Amino acid sequence: MAKTSTLFRTSGLLLVALALLVLSAFLILSGTNPVLAGNGGDVTGPGCISYVPVVGDTRIKITLRDTESGLASITANAHKNVNLPFVVPAFDPGYTFGVTGTIEVTDPGANARIGVLATDMAGNSTSCAGNYFAPAP
Repeated sequence: MAKTSTLFRTSGLLLVALALLVLSAFLILSGTNPVLAGNGGDVTGPGCISYVPVVGDTRIKITLRDTESGLASITANAHKNVNLPFVVPAFDPGYTFGVTGTIEVTDPGANARIGVLATDMAGNSTSCAGNYFAPAP
């Protein structure tokens, strides 16, 4: 009888250890392990998409999104041949959907550029750039 209960106890401990190992691997691979990350699991900055303006459009558009902790701020940090400000619709801190900002080109006959810094609620930042290429003369 003693051998049977020891076997069940050992098997149970092995199953618990295996379950913890599998759970730890899942959390690490999915990037949601708050113990390892130290900031709720969010270790990546916001993503961005810069749109190439269609012919005749003199606006530069950039969409920013953070699906983990959400956006905290979006600021223009570099610019050439554009009319500031970089217009971003109001959003609540922690917003996890896309936010599209626009800016008008000053001289459509010259190339233009806007640099944007997006920061998420975990403090991660991403720099994005949007460009306007003037039509050939």
